[in-house]
Amino acid sequence: MESQQQFCLQTPPSMERMPLQYTVCVGHNIKVVHQESMRQLSTIRRELPNMDVLRLPFWKLLANVDSGAKLERELRTFSNRLKRHHLGEGIISLDEHSTTLLTNMDHSYLNGKKRTSKRQTRDLPFVKLLNISITLSPYLSVDTQQFQTSIQEGIEDYWLSLPSGPQGQLVPLLTRWKGKYSVKLNITNPEATTWFLDKVDSLHSHLGMEYVILEGGEGNPFEEQALRPPLELVGDEYIRLLADLAERIGDNAIVTSGTRSSHKPLFIRMSALQSDWSYSGLKGIIPSLLHHSLLGYNFFIPDAVGGSLSPELVGDDELFIRWLGIAAFLPVISFQTPPWVFEKEWVLNLTRFYIAKHHDFVVPLILKYADEWQETGNPIYRPLWWLSPNDPITFSIDDEFLIGDEVLVAPVTEKGSLHRDIYLPESDFQWLDTNNAQVFDGGTFLENYSVGLGDVPVFVQWRP
Repeated sequence: MESQQQFCLQTPPSMERMPLQYTVCVGHNIKVVHQESMRQLSTIRRELPNMDVLRLPFWKLLANVDSGAKLERELRTFSNRLKRHHLGEGIISLDEHSTTLLTNMDHSYLNGKKRTSKRQTRDLPFVKLLNISITLSPYLSVDTQQFQTSIQEGIEDYWLSLPSGPQGQLVPLLTRWKGKYSVKLNITNPEATTWFLDKVDSLHSHLGMEYVILEGGEGNPFEEQALRPPLELVGDEYIRLLADLAERIGDNAIVTSGTRSSHKPLFIRMSALQSDWSYSGLKGIIPSLLHHSLLGYNFFIPDAVGGSLSPELVGDDELFIRWLGIAAFLPVISFQTPPWVFEKEWVLNLTRFYIAKHHDFVVPLILKYADEWQETGNPIYRPLWWLSPNDPITFSIDDEFLIGDEVLVAPVTEKGSLHRDIYLPESDFQWLDTNNAQVFDGGTFLENYSVGLGDVPVFVQWRP
């Protein structure tokens, strides 16, 4: 947006050969334009993902260890702490490094093309007792035995490659992933994707994980190095193909990026945020959730409470609690900083309260509006203009949101604030504050509305 309120579209220099094409949609109001756009752009068949994902919080395990045995001990300790603090069941989420450590406790079945029988695979009985999610990516570090084996066996075409020399010998394309030189799975090669799916199957028999998080679809190694990609991998095609691969894994797959795949039965994990009050941190949650939902990606896992861009634990208990108050009303609550690090019983009590609130109040709402989304394509999470599409006040409100048409959530997003202004959109019903049972007309501006540190203003439809 230019300062004169002009909206500018531009082709970056690296994409000059691509013609700039865009469509301007005009309609009676903002809601009509959105619904008509979605009708034209979306597919007829929308599939619901595995809704069990909604039911338990995700706990990211920050394990700075260098062996599978040490990781097992960390898992045991973490699991015991969840029980000791009465935080209920949860999914313990392992990053890619931790997943690799567990994998390497018996990695024979990942080397070479042939799969070992399940009898030869040593199970990890304690890990199998836990609810865990593992993280995989299409990248493989070039210093791993698996990569060396693939070259020795002449299956370079399992990786994105370029022909080289007079014989057109394929040479894997080098790129960087998490600080290491790596190759990326050739997702257009059926043999390579079968190998990857076999790897997931073997891990499942080995670990018994609940969910598989597939990250690393973003980025185009060809275009990053100013090389012309194969036609089937131009632009963001890799992301779309990775969603297809995730769908083949089954309903326990979660992706971290999506394009033209909102109709698929997949949860999508949102990007990591900073541990602060800015739009790169807490203030960015609501704009991001509305963005996802309006594009059809209603089933998302938000970033961890307090933000996870930094590997450090959050030290600000106010930021943690205000963030938790938003996360409790989203599809899944995710943690990286466990609440016991604050050593304050009230933080633990509020964490237990909001986990229960999410399970008892939010999940049934999402299930109800998931059916509406499947039938009509209407988003589950809605901006205020969804109810008042002709009211300009609603167009720029980015710190409130609706769940369906019947619940309005207005959390505090300012540091140190115990009050906030709340706008209740015009409607043919009144709004009831669930915290104090006060009733207000639609189209009302509540100035300096009192909100305690552990509170989140939640209003529901009220018809006397």
